[in-house]
Amino acid sequence: MISKEHNKHAKLERRAIEKFGVYDIALYGSNCGTINSISQKLASHLSKEINIAYVDASHEDSVDPFFTLSTIDDQVSVHQISKASKNEIQQKLYYRQMDLVLLNGNHFQADHQIVIVDEVKKDSLQRKLDQLTDVKAFIIEKSKEELYEFLKPLVNDDVKFFFKSDIASIANYLKQIAKTKTPELKGLILAGGKSARMGFDKTEIQYFDKPHKYHLADLMKTFCKDVFISVADSSQAKNDQYSYITDSFLGLGPKGAILSAMKTDPNAAWLVLASDLALADTDAIEYLIHQRQSKSIATSYIKDENAFPEPLFAIWEPKAYPILLDFLSLGYSCPRKTLINSDTHQVLIKNELSLTNANNPEEMKAAQKQIANS
Repeated sequence: MISKEHNKHAKLERRAIEKFGVYDIALYGSNCGTINSISQKLASHLSKEINIAYVDASHEDSVDPFFTLSTIDDQVSVHQISKASKNEIQQKLYYRQMDLVLLNGNHFQADHQIVIVDEVKKDSLQRKLDQLTDVKAFIIEKSKEELYEFLKPLVNDDVKFFFKSDIASIANYLKQIAKTKTPELKGLILAGGKSARMGFDKTEIQYFDKPHKYHLADLMKTFCKDVFISVADSSQAKNDQYSYITDSFLGLGPKGAILSAMKTDPNAAWLVLASDLALADTDAIEYLIHQRQSKSIATSYIKDENAFPEPLFAIWEPKAYPILLDFLSLGYSCPRKTLINSDTHQVLIKNELSLTNANNPEEMKAAQKQIANS
């Protein structure tokens, strides 16, 4: 008799996070004071463009049962967590919003390393040679000749050299590394609504010679390798030429659709367009992508300086997923509420008509008239 293996846990896609954040780099080769100083200087250069954190351990006997997590974003805020409760899952929860995490290599290991060539720690560094698995750069005082013999096999064409005094160049290099981790952009057309105000399925309206949900999906394909149409029920997935995501967060409207997409791929950023945006065009999509700031949880259009951000013409970054869930746990199902109360990059739209919603017959006719006259 063949027994079928029982799996009581749902198999979910997981966000790609290293030991702490999406990209960890440990600094080796010098004393803790020097590593701390270099890290804080780097953070002052980088914190306006990327979310960066620095992780170090406490040296104080009075807090020996704890290790200290120093998060840097313009200012240093120190957090302490019990060693007894420290584990890799908790580390990821602390730093999942960070684009780059620097670690003191005297206390923590990372998948990637930067080595400071400092005579003070030469012997200690040699003992940790097995931890230098992916050296990205060496920081030297004056010359490459300072490099110890045991480090030379780690040098290749991709390894960079920087002078300790040239913090700006090191920071720029780290910024470029972080940018390579910018999440892939996928497209999501929201087409699962009930169209109660329209009186019939508004996603089937043909403003431009095809049902509007397909028109918007085709516009998105210019900018996104993968584009999906969000539906509330699998029976709405009628056209085999398009890919679909069926809501798995039920009864939550647009927020449920966005969460369902993020559940499908938590490592992608999602360019979200509502299917009732009758006049959305290529220029508006392209400009929003050009203005994207992945440091924020989302990049969203606003009509004017006093307007609320538009959650349904926006790019939602992977770091928005846990925040959307946090708001849901507080009883908020409106995605705009999340944008208003979070780090959202707001972009003033060039052509306000691109945010025109057509949710009832009168608005539909006005949109059709605008298209006819353009």
